[in-house]
Amino acid sequence: MHIYVQYLRFRLLSPQSIDDKAILTEELHKWLSCRFNDLDIYSLVDGFHHHFSSSMRKFAKCWMPKPRVIKSLYQCLPVAIESCKNARMRLYKFIRLPFDVIESVAKHYPNLQVIHLLRDPRAMLRSQVKVGKFNWTDVPAKAREFCSRMSQDLVISQSMHSVNDKSAKILLYENLAENPLDTARSMYTFINKPMYKTLERYIRNLTSVRDITEVGTFGLLKVNSTKNAYTWRDELQFEYIQAVDRACTNVYSVLGYLTFSNEKDARDHTLPTRVIPQSQTVFI
Repeated sequence: MHIYVQYLRFRLLSPQSIDDKAILTEELHKWLSCRFNDLDIYSLVDGFHHHFSSSMRKFAKCWMPKPRVIKSLYQCLPVAIESCKNARMRLYKFIRLPFDVIESVAKHYPNLQVIHLLRDPRAMLRSQVKVGKFNWTDVPAKAREFCSRMSQDLVISQSMHSVNDKSAKILLYENLAENPLDTARSMYTFINKPMYKTLERYIRNLTSVRDITEVGTFGLLKVNSTKNAYTWRDELQFEYIQAVDRACTNVYSVLGYLTFSNEKDARDHTLPTRVIPQSQTVFI
């Protein structure tokens, strides 16, 4: 199993590194402290910067025309480091980063705020099959592994919130998909920042398209977000839905996801897949 970490970079850590908390913690410190000179070379040259990160675009434009040697790469880094250090707020997105690693660095960054994005495990597993991470027949075993990890991360994010309710919140993907504007406003309230009209227009344009036309690597592009959130109900075989349900009862109980007793109900989109979780304060 690999772990993907994104924002200022895109890095693929080796399978040997994924369980090494010390390695992951040090990598996280590099990003949070703008130590770009120490970052992985492949992460720095990833095309993500040019296409998706306005804060790193100057660095990307400096690097791309130059000879592909390390010396020219490091000639361009000062502009990125300066931008990072001068920023009043830094935003990072981490995918499948163990939450105990985040917890371990939090004491070094008193202003750190974390939004823990979670999605229905059935949708997550269906998505990973679709992009070729594993086969459909692997779903039952992957569900046990996935939800065990998910449960551990939930305990930590809830604990962080209980100690300081400004430090961590849980965001359900389905809430974001169904109510993108209201959810975005709640996110901005959490980080104590204003929600501008230009951003509202951008969100409407991004999520209100009637039909799926493209799903981008780094998010939804021109897609009916609600429809996309529940595609798993039509594509995941019912036996696999049941296997995920059995493996993920602890996660369901915290996040409010519901099980289905028969295939007809699973395919019926008029029936809900979740209820409002009891502990609302921890949720956005």
